[in-house]
Amino acid sequence: MAVLGRQSPALRGLLQNMWDQEKKHLAVMNKLQDQHRTRPTLLWPVAQGAGFLLGAATAAMGKEAAMACTEAVETAIGEHYDE
Repeated sequence: MAVLGRQSPALRGLLQNMWDQEKKHLAVMNKLQDQHRTRPTLLWPVAQGAGFLLGAATAAMGKEAAMACTEAVETAIGEHYDE
């Protein structure tokens, strides 16, 4: 949103929808973390920063790069959860 939303205001709706979905995913993971009484990783701030930088870098390359990166990350996460 910080990069691509400024470059392409027409994408803001799609980006907001994707962001809202990620917020729901985070809420589910936080609930599961509490349910299973696990602590968050100490590397959480690193993961947040890396995720932002990855998203910003691909967004700076344009819509296609950002969407390709998003698809690749979502696929990898899905495969990981399936395992």
